Amino acid sequence: MGVALCQDRPGVDRVAVQRDLLKGIVDFVRLDNEPASVAAQPGAPSKANARFTHSNSFFQICSIPRRGYLPCWGLCVLGLMQARTRAVAVWVALILPAAMLILSLSGVVQYVGLWIPALLTWALGVGASSILLLRSADREAARYETESGKLVVAGSWIPLLVILGIFSVRHAMGVARGMELQIVQDRSVQLAVSFVLGALSGFFLSRGLLYWRIYAPRSEERPSAS
Repeated sequence: MGVALCQDRPGVDRVAVQRDLLKGIVDFVRLDNEPASVAAQPGAPSKANARFTHSNSFFQICSIPRRGYLPCWGLCVLGLMQARTRAVAVWVALILPAAMLILSLSGVVQYVGLWIPALLTWALGVGASSILLLRSADREAARYETESGKLVVAGSWIPLLVILGIFSVRHAMGVARGMELQIVQDRSVQLAVSFVLGALSGFFLSRGLLYWRIYAPRSEERPSAS
């Protein structure tokens, strides 16, 4: 209809670009599938000369897709905020534990599905982790100020590490699923991933329970407005 939907920049040969790209793809796939004796024959392109090398593939696997930039940076900022001592409303302090529980559970549902054993394993990880951490929790990590009605939470770098742990597990499962690796379909791996995600989010659940333990009895002591 006379409308140019796509126009190459001057000097770009589309056919040549596609030909070189196809050759690089074929070389990469063939080197990974041919026997070592064939790949070692004289004249055969080496993996070092292949257009796509394993090192490049590794960095591509580890890299975060563009659509994941915003969630990743958002989680990092959220984790960095936990590194400084701050006074916040109780409901604000409980947002992160709730968000991490949802994030880890959604990872199980997304990459494993609504498989009852996986969901029970996730719940087991949450319960075991939160109980153990709650028993060993330092009550000095937070205190409730009756006058201001706010919770003063001591800064720590551990929440950031746990947040990155949850994100990394989800990212690894997404990459493995995108590459159609058979390991993703292994039930034992799915159970292990579910337990790890549950145990990591159990850390935040224990913090939420600790905050509530500190807040509940003190809130009753708060003077009522005249």
